[in-house]
Amino acid sequence: MGLVRVASFADIPLAEVLPGEYHAVLGDLARIGSELDGRGACHWFPDHVAPPATAESNSDQPLISIDVSFAEPDDSIELGVVISWGGAAPLLTVWAFADVMCLCQTFHGVHSVRDDEWQAVNGRELVRGFRAAVRAISQLARTGPAAAGPWRVEAGLPGSPMEP
Repeated sequence: MGLVRVASFADIPLAEVLPGEYHAVLGDLARIGSELDGRGACHWFPDHVAPPATAESNSDQPLISIDVSFAEPDDSIELGVVISWGGAAPLLTVWAFADVMCLCQTFHGVHSVRDDEWQAVNGRELVRGFRAAVRAISQLARTGPAAAGPWRVEAGLPGSPMEP
């Protein structure tokens, strides 16, 4: 089934997606996630709901993602928040990131220019991390450059407008 795109964060079945240890804070998560409604795409990943077999196998096991994209001709910025498995279940990780499209001679897909993470072993920690991630992405969407060039310059990436 892969990923399921939904119209708003409220459409993600949080009780199905998140482990039972986190169910006491579902209302808090729904309120926080709704702050990005209308600004980006919300997804959940039914194939990843079961905990990974080992802590090592969880590196690419997102449960929920919110992506806010700014596209330009031949370039883009993506801001996002992801809740994923973070190690031995029920540990979860919340990620906030800003990526720019790769303009290197050898194409790498994207380059991360900002990346923060919060580990959550209980509901309170998940709410704290999710709130921090949503606030960070909201602030970047409001105040950060809407063009990828300044992000590239800041990160020292190839293809920046300042490059000779």
